[in-house]
Amino acid sequence: MKRGLALLAWIIVGTTAVQAEELPVFRIGVLNDQSGLYADIAGPGSVEAVRMAVEDFMPERQGFKVEILSGDHQNKPDIGSAIAERWFDTAHVDAVADVPTSSVALAVSTVARDKNKVFLIDSAGTSDLTGNACSPNNVHWTYDTWALANGTAHAELKRGGTTWFFVTADYVFGKSLERDASDIVTRLRAVKSDEEIAYVRRAAALANEADAAATAHIRAGANEGYILAAQHAAIFRGGGDYPAN
Repeated sequence: MKRGLALLAWIIVGTTAVQAEELPVFRIGVLNDQSGLYADIAGPGSVEAVRMAVEDFMPERQGFKVEILSGDHQNKPDIGSAIAERWFDTAHVDAVADVPTSSVALAVSTVARDKNKVFLIDSAGTSDLTGNACSPNNVHWTYDTWALANGTAHAELKRGGTTWFFVTADYVFGKSLERDASDIVTRLRAVKSDEEIAYVRRAAALANEADAAATAHIRAGANEGYILAAQHAAIFRGGGDYPAN
């Protein structure tokens, strides 16, 4: 009897060990700037954050393991896409995460789509990732340039901002932000407030008054200067200013 129990115990232990070894593995590649401009907001800290998240999740209790790889794309699209492709092809990575620098993210997005893998975007900001370069493999779950531009443009227009100048960073994120902000400002300016509508109506009324004043002076041989003076006088009496040239 004791021998039977001992044998059963060994079978259970052995089976448990085999089952633990045979758990499927899900691999995540954390790809970011490890040593450059974005190392402080992503870099090694992002890698450690992913490790902590995996520990909290305890995937073994869900029936699988999670392995984490990390890579430095050096803010260069060719290096980032090469790392992602190597991970997918030879390291059996299932998902790439993080990837600050919009130009690198766009390159990695193309690789993920071609390899039918998951791309978790939580640092790159260009709205092209869910716009012109949208892919069913992308999960863009933080801010983007459309959101940043939309919030700022709405606030400034409500404050009465009418003139806009852009100082644009000469890379993908900066150009995307300028484009999105320009589109939003143009669209919002097409929707006039009650005050603006009243202003336009008053301008139209002054134009009618100026035309009426001019008509009263139009006759054969009339001096064009007098006609113009009559128009301007009508506009000034109504509170207007010199017309734009």
